Amino acid sequence: NVTSASSGTIVSFGGIGFMGNTCTLSSSPSGLFTSWSCLISAYGTVTGNFTIASSPTPGSYTVTLTTDMPGETSSDTFTVVSQTLSVGLVSPPSPSDGGTVSSSPVTLQAQVTSGGSPAQGATVAIYVDGGRACSGGSDSSGTYSCSYSPSQGGHSWYASASKSGCTSGTSQTWTFIYHPPPSPCVMAAAFGSSMAPEVVYMRQ
Repeated sequence: NVTSASSGTIVSFGGIGFMGNTCTLSSSPSGLFTSWSCLISAYGTVTGNFTIASSPTPGSYTVTLTTDMPGETSSDTFTVVSQTLSVGLVSPPSPSDGGTVSSSPVTLQAQVTSGGSPAQGATVAIYVDGGRACSGGSDSSGTYSCSYSPSQGGHSWYASASKSGCTSGTSQTWTFIYHPPPSPCVMAAAFGSSMAPEVVYMRQ
């Protein structure tokens, strides 16, 4: 059984069951499930159900169902496969890929998914021009964003994400150009001159 799902089942068939009989579930190594339950039917069928932990360590687990009825012990192997995180850049609010912005700071946002569903609690790092600009945890929708003040000119950026029990993922790289608006410069008239100050707009 491959456990990319949230629950599992193991069934044992044996002799006649009674109301007073008991059964237990265990895994080796431990840590596969957070809770379990089992049911003994009057026909000797024992069914064990368990809820898989949110981030079990990938690998092979042996789940054993044990009862106090003779011959009623059964085991099965469950394999936990590592889920790969997918990271996408989101525009808006981020600058569009190849776009030009004139206001600062800008918002850089990424979304993390695993198996097509939002991945909450992933550690997301955003890199601008090869250096880490910010990092933090993804929210319930799988998103993380931060504010960044770019210098004038072109920039490239991407995001990476990691989470326990998952294979880390990296987004594609986007680029944008920051071109600030022109700044007004006031040129004062010479002392004693009757000329009024002139406002000249100079493009940086």
